[in-house]
Amino acid sequence: MIVGFNTDIKHRGRTYHVQTEDHGLKNPLVESLVYLSGGRIIDKHQSRYEEMIDGGVDEARVVQLMENQHRRVIQLIKSDHYLSDEEKAQVAKEQEEKLRVIGAASEDERPFDELVGAWLDEQEEDEEIELIMQTGGPLVLGRKTELRLKVAKSVSRGAVAGARLRITLISTVGEPELLFDGETDRMGEARVDLTLPALEGGNAAIIVKCESEFGAAELRQLVQRAA
Repeated sequence: MIVGFNTDIKHRGRTYHVQTEDHGLKNPLVESLVYLSGGRIIDKHQSRYEEMIDGGVDEARVVQLMENQHRRVIQLIKSDHYLSDEEKAQVAKEQEEKLRVIGAASEDERPFDELVGAWLDEQEEDEEIELIMQTGGPLVLGRKTELRLKVAKSVSRGAVAGARLRITLISTVGEPELLFDGETDRMGEARVDLTLPALEGGNAAIIVKCESEFGAAELRQLVQRAA
């Protein structure tokens, strides 16, 4: 089983969390859950892949299916899919006003470089960083695990090299513990081998924080107790 991708998206004053998981050969299903901050599930998206199984499964194809679905859900969030009708109406009104101001002069009257600059400014307003985490297996206290982290710009999709990454374990039975402090490589990626502490009782989670010149992002993932 390929465990999945996790991404936090800040959009119009809210923080959404998208978690995409593979349910494995016994139930060949890729499922993406959309959470609002606070842990409430507001939507889910599913794709079955029985047709990919022929005496086994091509993990690369499943990972691609997961990533494509994960990005589609993120795009839904950024396209205002989860706003209320009243909020969508307000956004449309704001966009109309912005277009009115930008388009006050006709294209024939405005220098081309000014039009390009206005478009770039529009894009930069929405550009944030996106932190994606893929786990090599369940996160279990007292066990080793591998995390694959990727940091990219949310609009242009460009890799963010040199972004600082910190992974901290928090729990209800002890002080926060820094597990990793490093940076992304030139491809905006980092592969981290962790051994999660074995805690007695309580609940735990890891917090992955990313900081760069283009902004910051954060992910939170619960950690299971050993069976």
